[in-house]
Amino acid sequence: MNKRLLNATLIAGLILPLAVGQEMRPAPPSPSDYRIKTGDSIQVVVAEHPEFSKTVVVDGKGRIKLPPVTLRASGLSALELATTIRQELQKKVANPQVTICVGCTLTPARPGGGEMRDVVPSQVQVKTQE
Repeated sequence: MNKRLLNATLIAGLILPLAVGQEMRPAPPSPSDYRIKTGDSIQVVVAEHPEFSKTVVVDGKGRIKLPPVTLRASGLSALELATTIRQELQKKVANPQVTICVGCTLTPARPGGGEMRDVVPSQVQVKTQE
């Protein structure tokens, strides 16, 4: 291909969207890139263990209180937090399955527990694996 034609094509590809009023924006970050911050509401669901399931808010020091523990949450990804919660709960129960949802509400997909479904559009939802 002619070098001038290639250069013109590249320049047109950059200028044309601006000429028709479209901004070139970077793609939004993926949910896995999201980092938990102070003030985030996090729903924690531990399958088969409702005593550990609750909704918490990240406090001003970046922590969540999830009895029986207080954990640092700010700056972690949802998966990192779910894994940390699972590790702490393994001291109390065998093989806990932890699902966390940042900025959403989870309800059982069927009565009696089991798989969870998101009933409010979420920012981030993750589940630990066995």
